[in-house]
Amino acid sequence: MIKVYSKNNCPQCKMVKKQLTMNDINFQEINIDENPEYRPYLKDRGWQSAPVVESDIVDFAGFNPQELRKLINHYKKIRPNLVLFLSKITARKRTNRLICAIIEVI
Repeated sequence: MIKVYSKNNCPQCKMVKKQLTMNDINFQEINIDENPEYRPYLKDRGWQSAPVVESDIVDFAGFNPQELRKLINHYKKIRPNLVLFLSKITARKRTNRLICAIIEVI
């Protein structure tokens, strides 16, 4: 899961969120202006500016196009593999609502 720690009126935060959204990458946004309890967590990890992006493959702060592209490419590779896996399951069995719902979410 990707987490984006953002602030109000932050152009870099908006650019990161826009890139993820345009590429159909799901993420959880945590606005630290509206949720100040996350500020100590970010400070303890050494982050001093927003946005902060945390994921299972890369963590970075600011609008970092190289790291953002790496993240987007990673999640775009995972998604087709999961859809292919689920489609193979449905080919073997009758399609059920749960699998259809999962594919729609992806």
